[in-house]
Amino acid sequence: MLTKIQLLTQNEMPKISDISLLLYIEFFEENFHGKIYEYKLNNGWIVRLNMDKSRIHHLLGIQHIDSKSINKKTFINDIKNYTITIDALRDSKGKKDRFNDMKDRILMFSCLNYLLENCTYFYVDTGKVPKSMVPADFLLFNKISEKGVQLAIEKNKDNEFYKAVSLLVTRAASYDKHIADLDNYQVVELNIWGCNNKLIKNIYYSNEVEKEIAATNNRFLNYLKK
Repeated sequence: MLTKIQLLTQNEMPKISDISLLLYIEFFEENFHGKIYEYKLNNGWIVRLNMDKSRIHHLLGIQHIDSKSINKKTFINDIKNYTITIDALRDSKGKKDRFNDMKDRILMFSCLNYLLENCTYFYVDTGKVPKSMVPADFLLFNKISEKGVQLAIEKNKDNEFYKAVSLLVTRAASYDKHIADLDNYQVVELNIWGCNNKLIKNIYYSNEVEKEIAATNNRFLNYLKK
């Protein structure tokens, strides 16, 4: 089983035996909930992402496995009291196929911190992820274990912040299917803010890193043009 410390740097898809829903909940509450991720992009845009634990069931996609018995209002407590577990979802009659459909998504949740701190932004100008019904203004993308991992975010109608909408995982053979036709932007700087507007972490992506990211994106775009 992975630890919460290991999840801070996890950058590859684990085995199902390495994670648990309780581990995820505790990790999210301790490391993400209530924090603002302020991204400064190389085109001058600033995107402020509010990480709230009320969005966690959307990221895991577990409601798609058992929409009747999973209540978003009690979801976190149900995991804490072991009413909802991976074994229960995986072994329940009639849910196994739906669990397998969501399995990569559940596993890649372990890489969320890595994705947030090591991503390329893709602008979704239509407000909907290509080849998907998921609403989004941006996709935060990285390639992990040869698969495409994207955090879909959209502007909150009630305030200036963006919210996490969904975690999308695409297979290695089609890892770029959601981003192939989108404009991309590099993150120049990331500030992570906690309670009382306290700066918790600053990551400045140096010119050398920016050049490497740009070179990687150019190789990626050239590949798409072939």
